[in-house]
Amino acid sequence: MSVNSPNQRFLFYILLIISLVKTVVGEFDRKYDIENSEKYSHLDVTTCKLDPKLIEEIKSYQGSADKILNEITKGSFKGKSFDDMADFVDEIGPRMSGSKALENGINYIKKLLQEMKLINIDEIPATVPKWIKGVEHAELLKPKQKKLHILALGTSVGTPKDGIQAEAIVVNSMEDLLENKGKAKGKIVIFNYNKKYYDEMSAIVRNAASNASSHGAVAALVRSVTRLSINSPHTKLQRYVPGVKPIPVAALSLDDIDYLAREYKRGKKLVIRLSIEIKANTKDAVSRTLIGDWKGKSKPDEIVIVSGHTDSWNVGQGAQDDGVGIFLALETTRLLQHLDLHPKRTLRNAFWTSEETSDQGITVYFNKYRNEIEKHNVVMEADDGCFKPMGFYFAKLPEVGCILNEIAKLVPITNSTEFVLAPAIPSDLDLFVQNSTVPAVDFIGNDGRYFWYHHTEGDTMTAIDTDDLDYCLVVYATTAYVLADMEPRLPR
Repeated sequence: MSVNSPNQRFLFYILLIISLVKTVVGEFDRKYDIENSEKYSHLDVTTCKLDPKLIEEIKSYQGSADKILNEITKGSFKGKSFDDMADFVDEIGPRMSGSKALENGINYIKKLLQEMKLINIDEIPATVPKWIKGVEHAELLKPKQKKLHILALGTSVGTPKDGIQAEAIVVNSMEDLLENKGKAKGKIVIFNYNKKYYDEMSAIVRNAASNASSHGAVAALVRSVTRLSINSPHTKLQRYVPGVKPIPVAALSLDDIDYLAREYKRGKKLVIRLSIEIKANTKDAVSRTLIGDWKGKSKPDEIVIVSGHTDSWNVGQGAQDDGVGIFLALETTRLLQHLDLHPKRTLRNAFWTSEETSDQGITVYFNKYRNEIEKHNVVMEADDGCFKPMGFYFAKLPEVGCILNEIAKLVPITNSTEFVLAPAIPSDLDLFVQNSTVPAVDFIGNDGRYFWYHHTEGDTMTAIDTDDLDYCLVVYATTAYVLADMEPRLPR
């Protein structure tokens, strides 16, 4: 790009500033979510003491890693993951647990597994929640008229047909609610918490409706779980406490809740009209977890799982969450087939249903294959989006992180790779962590921007860069291939 003219120079500097701001803010958010959290610790690779023979064996895969890199970045697979995922999410759309769209999506993936000539294709029935939302609307009536941007939280009950109109109070914490419990009766309680970590924020959101209801509130509105908003509310699951009257609950955009908090602090009376239509709210829909095997050439009884979850929230297209996981798994298998890189172990493609609203998708798999679980060498998932390939979560054993670190050295683009030791894996895979000795590995594609789009209308293909997705596939496919082919099993 020539930057000789004043206008071109101006545009160049504007684009440079935008890029720098995105990088700095993204890095800040990523540190908030991972680096500052007491739950996680980064692997100190200087303490790794692997068997020199194992290190040499991993190095011997450099030629295969180069083939993978070249085919994805320069060959026939360049841009393929993006195009294939776009075909899927554009046709199927958001895939809420219990919805027809989710089952259509599972059928779509099953057809792809059949085209790949995978064997042992299995559909494992799972009873899952069904929560179908209709029209939702919120409006501030006093101190002035203003549209409010909301998304109902998962499993929320609906409002009466004519909606709810009530005065609102703002609380900044659960302690604040207790101190003002006398003021909550007959009101809409607005939770304007501002916690550091995703888990802290999620816990408040999960229990907000029941906590407000226990003090007589008629509805609850919560601060969206994010640190970036362009009037974009973020939904997620909430739970009602047994014995407490269920009341409607929705997430507010940061922009709206900050405004309401300022007005409330000024002593203004807040009056809100809220309407949420719920078409279905049951626990007995039937879905399926889907698997298909590429049989290993010399150790077929040992299994390496590559996986993603098929469901999404009922907004956007479910692209980052979790179209990325679905297609990193699928494209890994297709790529290795294309390159004739046939691993010793069986590569099992697994697609869990209903991750967002229950753990039944992976539970039915675990129960069906319980007697074979310890034959699994590793179970991999990608449920952290793909902005940049950052590294992997893993649990329990630092040695697993050390092996992942050696594999990452085969891929020159992973110059910021990190390996995060976690007591729990933030995905379906935590069932394996808590109930087996099988190593669980979750790909980190969040460079700080994931929760800008998470569970919003913005989770579409526009939030994905085709080159970034290619690089994520390079890291994911290389790692999966080496783990499926190297001679020793991962440590237990």
